[in-house]
Amino acid sequence: MKTNIADAEKHAQAIAEAVDKVKTEMAAAPNPTATGELAKCHAGELKALEEKLTAEHRTTLKTALEEPVKPAATAATSGGVYHWHGKQETSGG
Repeated sequence: MKTNIADAEKHAQAIAEAVDKVKTEMAAAPNPTATGELAKCHAGELKALEEKLTAEHRTTLKTALEEPVKPAATAATSGGVYHWHGKQETSGG
């Protein structure tokens, strides 16, 4: 779970940096033609970033799904039978 949070924060940071870069370059663009070219360039960069982050997410998700599932509690795996002071009682009452 900590890995997913760290990955999400890293992805958010990468996106924020890309957006800041675009804003800075768009503000410095001398004419509309240059702005259009920048938009095309950044669209490609954002698409590449999206593909990279999607691949990382798939890898993380696949790893998480392949990890063995641990039992929640021993009572859940014992068929609802509890042992208390040497007496056996069922969970039904």
